Amino acid sequence: MEDTAFWRDLEARFRALHDEQLQNRGSDALHALWSSDPADGDPWYLGGATDHICTQFEWVAERAAVQLGHPGGGNAVFSWLDRLRGASPHYRPINSSHIAKGKETRWDSGRIDSVCMASAEYCLKCETEELKRKRRSRRMRNFAGHKNSERPTDLTPEAILRGLAAKFAKDGKLPAQNASVPPSIGAANQTEDTDPGSRPLVKKPDRLFHSGDYASVPIKARPSLKSWGDMRISFLSDERVQIIKNGTPAETLNYAEMGFMDRRNGKPNQAWMMLRTLAEERGIISDRAKTGKDWLRVAKRMEEIRKALRKHFGISDDPVPFVEGAGYQAVFKIDCAPSFNT
Repeated sequence: MEDTAFWRDLEARFRALHDEQLQNRGSDALHALWSSDPADGDPWYLGGATDHICTQFEWVAERAAVQLGHPGGGNAVFSWLDRLRGASPHYRPINSSHIAKGKETRWDSGRIDSVCMASAEYCLKCETEELKRKRRSRRMRNFAGHKNSERPTDLTPEAILRGLAAKFAKDGKLPAQNASVPPSIGAANQTEDTDPGSRPLVKKPDRLFHSGDYASVPIKARPSLKSWGDMRISFLSDERVQIIKNGTPAETLNYAEMGFMDRRNGKPNQAWMMLRTLAEERGIISDRAKTGKDWLRVAKRMEEIRKALRKHFGISDDPVPFVEGAGYQAVFKIDCAPSFNT
């Protein structure tokens, strides 16, 4: 388990750097800025902290990248930050542009706030991936009894059958299963051969594999959603919600994943702010003052909310209809979780 211990150690190192920043009130949290078209040639820039914190972060990040296969050196830090850009929820995309001589040039860019904490959290993911890899490796060896140099590279039914057939040919006896093992994949596909003269009689086993053999394969439940009334949106924080379908927690999403990102700056748009207000008001925006520019802005935000929710969940009905004498009322349940106010 040396590899998993490695990631736990690195997680502690990144968290220690983050805590050191919090204790030093004269220093902001270390952040990383990325640009697809950097002016100085480097795609990443670290800022917001002392040189000491930056250097310590670079050393630990290089160590993490080397563990993942990078040869090391200055670019190793960029490799680690690229992984955070692709997977960490701390990364925020920003659309950048520059106007020179009347011509606008656009490029992609982004930012990772609290990059030390983002790195610590990603170490947990790396540890999990290592545990999954080790479990798959053990199961592949146990399936067919191969030596390390002979074990199959995947757990597909064809590979498992080949391994079991090889063990049967080698040992001259059936593997420890509750049913007979066919000598070939083609034979395994036959229910029963009623002509003894053509080829050996082969009967398809009633049970070839135990469900426990696939315990390492994740099965993610995806409850169906037929109407808005089957759904609940619960705000976990200012930028993240939990989606509950038919009473079952289905997924957690941020504002960008739900289609509420302002493409100019990568931040939540005004429709997301209104959706959050709707949650705080338990699903109702009153029409007590439905005249003037303020109410027109509310109506516009509601139309943007309808468009985003219909696109994301694929339900054409109006999720937030206007009810005369009451206001805008969400057809689905919407509220704020206890974590929202902590």
